[in-house]
Amino acid sequence: MTGQHIGLVAFLCISVFSQTSMSLPDYLCAMSDTEMDSSVDGVAKQNLFMSHMKETLKNARGRFGRQKRQIISGSTRKWDATKPIYYVLRDADQIPPSKLAMIRLALDLWEQGTCLRFEENLNATGDFLEIYGYQDLCGSLIGRITDGSPQPIFLDCPLPGYMSQVIGLALGFYPLNNREDRDEYIQLLPHNADPQLVDELLLDKVGGEVAVTYGVPYDIGSILSATSLFLSTNDKPTILTRNPLLQGAMGSALFTGPTWYDRRQANIEFCSTACDLFRDFIIFPNPELPCQRGGYADPTDCMRCVCPDGFTGTLCNSIKTDGICGGEVTTPGLIESPGYGGEGFSRGNGCTWLLKAPEGKVVKLRFEGSFGLGCLNTSKTCYEWVEVRHSENLQNTGPRLCCYKTPEVVLTSDTNEMLVLLNRDPLVPEDSVGLPSGRTGFRAVFEFVDKEAVGYSDWGEWSDCGAPCGSCGTRSRTRTCTSGICPGPISETQTCNTFICSDQDADFRCGCDALPLFTQRLACKSRCRDRSPDDMCCQGYTSQGLRCVSVEEMTGYTPSPPNTPRPTQQPVVLPRLTQPPHAYRPPAPGSPGVYYPGRQQNPWGGTFG
Repeated sequence: MTGQHIGLVAFLCISVFSQTSMSLPDYLCAMSDTEMDSSVDGVAKQNLFMSHMKETLKNARGRFGRQKRQIISGSTRKWDATKPIYYVLRDADQIPPSKLAMIRLALDLWEQGTCLRFEENLNATGDFLEIYGYQDLCGSLIGRITDGSPQPIFLDCPLPGYMSQVIGLALGFYPLNNREDRDEYIQLLPHNADPQLVDELLLDKVGGEVAVTYGVPYDIGSILSATSLFLSTNDKPTILTRNPLLQGAMGSALFTGPTWYDRRQANIEFCSTACDLFRDFIIFPNPELPCQRGGYADPTDCMRCVCPDGFTGTLCNSIKTDGICGGEVTTPGLIESPGYGGEGFSRGNGCTWLLKAPEGKVVKLRFEGSFGLGCLNTSKTCYEWVEVRHSENLQNTGPRLCCYKTPEVVLTSDTNEMLVLLNRDPLVPEDSVGLPSGRTGFRAVFEFVDKEAVGYSDWGEWSDCGAPCGSCGTRSRTRTCTSGICPGPISETQTCNTFICSDQDADFRCGCDALPLFTQRLACKSRCRDRSPDDMCCQGYTSQGLRCVSVEEMTGYTPSPPNTPRPTQQPVVLPRLTQPPHAYRPPAPGSPGVYYPGRQQNPWGGTFG
């Protein structure tokens, strides 16, 4: 980072506990500081932290090996939600009032729509949350400590949403990128990540028998989702979404708090019996409250439903609006953010539009005119956005679109309904961070079209690959536009036969084996045999294990073209936080664990834009 990219520096930590207490749990933490690496003290602290981390990982592997991480579900590490979870604010007089308010807001965000209750109790004993809000650390052990001692949780975090992420770890939630099914939704680029931490914190998977999901789908927008620059050492992405339109949603919950799916999973884990008495005397034919839109019974008021984003009412049968914008729209036309084409919109409540076509038709939407919603300059994480939910399940996070270039995508609903949500009220304290007002916003035009008139035919078969190995060849396939306006390409091409061209080593597999004829394989292998280890891939590709990957992929994104529109607003940066003289203090002897911070990280990816 440079002085031009003043941001928040985060650290990820691992703590190693004695084998008699716990088996190598994860301890994720973050350090917030500005221009950390631009100061001599910052560099010294960073080097000290890294030396601790390297020694810790070495010792951990020697003592425990590669063990599966533990999760609270079905074990003694689960918090008892039938009573309040007590917390104590240690040295509260050293925590600024604004930070105290943020901590309480972060706890409240997990109470909304769940049975969880956090209660400050200065006389708490046994297991309770021991909150530190001034030590320059932001992190928590995953799940509850089981030895009956207080559990330290560090909430010197920059935003309430970030604090909520840490509280989620303390409750027992695992980071989203560690889920067993993550490869269906994200692509990891470990070559851009810190090599000291990439295995433990990025690549490791937690199986379903350890990290129970209760059938809750993988939610890119979850509060437990990292940003694209997680563990990055070069400001290039380490995580990409399989669906490029969802990239802006990853990490955006840091600005809003837990999502509906986060709270849903918390309710299944902690609150499944909260409405049992109500169900015994329910007046409806079905023993469950007939919530609409996928809502569920509020565990604190079993006669009401907790509704997905955009919906409200006792049974989630109404659209949530603020009286300025939004509502149900049943005729084709356009929608736009408040103040579009004039003064622009300022911070305030969000807007929800339910675009509803007649049965047998679907909604097709595109953006036009000027576009401007706040995003972070490097990671492109959205902190303001327009979200289009167009899948059959309107609970699922949809594309969150932001930044300052009009989206060219045309979105079509799977059913006759499409939900459009405008988020313009990020959880950023106005006394610490100023967001530019008068932003452009968006305008979208939509139409109702026949369902059968939408989209393409199925893709045809792939053509033969043009080369046997080394990522030297390409293959292509096409599809047909059946009728109507078809967004997207009519053909696509991809690199094929990516195995390295070498059979000199038994551990290498030559790509020639994929050829159909023996004579082709024989001729191919004779060419492969003479290749040097440095010449196993075609130009523009390099070997990684048994495959040839593009140099561009290995080094990150390609630079933006010169005419790429840039934000018109001046970047907004977080001011320097008041920190104690010593940002890092090891725990007292006899405490449950030792915390070893790692390399500096930027949790969001650049300044505000």
